[in-house]
Amino acid sequence: MDIKDIIDDELNNLTESEKKSVLEGFKLMGNPSKKQLELLKKNEGLFKKHEPVLRKVVQEEINKIIKEKVTKASITKAFNELSKISLELIANLEKYKSANDSDKEKYKNIARDLTKKKKAAEANLEKVVSMLDKNQALYIGEKTIQKIKEAGPGLWANIHAKRKRGEKMRKKGDKGAPSKKAWDAAKGD
Repeated sequence: MDIKDIIDDELNNLTESEKKSVLEGFKLMGNPSKKQLELLKKNEGLFKKHEPVLRKVVQEEINKIIKEKVTKASITKAFNELSKISLELIANLEKYKSANDSDKEKYKNIARDLTKKKKAAEANLEKVVSMLDKNQALYIGEKTIQKIKEAGPGLWANIHAKRKRGEKMRKKGDKGAPSKKAWDAAKGD
């Protein structure tokens, strides 16, 4: 057994939408380096000894990814940070245009630093937006599952149950027979 097996075990306990979110979260963390993988192989006995602790760490990380929520404040903060840096870049460009040749190098360095900050701010905003999308998908997934549970087994399940009991089906147009609308809706099942 290795860490991949533990992760697979824990993923099997999740709904499909939760699995998708967790796997996206793991992708954002990056892949282990060859050195890290070799270190794990060398310490296989240590892994077996501490498997319960590792399992708990994996569970906590999965729960953290699933429960990670986006707030209005985090979206506003990320957007404001990006806007502020963009405005600084524009102001720096104006200063660069009006500067003499000796000062232009100074404004190029400032622009380089601001560009790095802008890329980091864009990545942060993108992360917040992807988390928002993930939260929305989880919310929609949970609502859909709840609707399915509330709706009951459906037309085809009722038909199969009736056939299993040995009862005859009603003819088209008979009282209590499924309507055309019900049949059309059941075709998607």
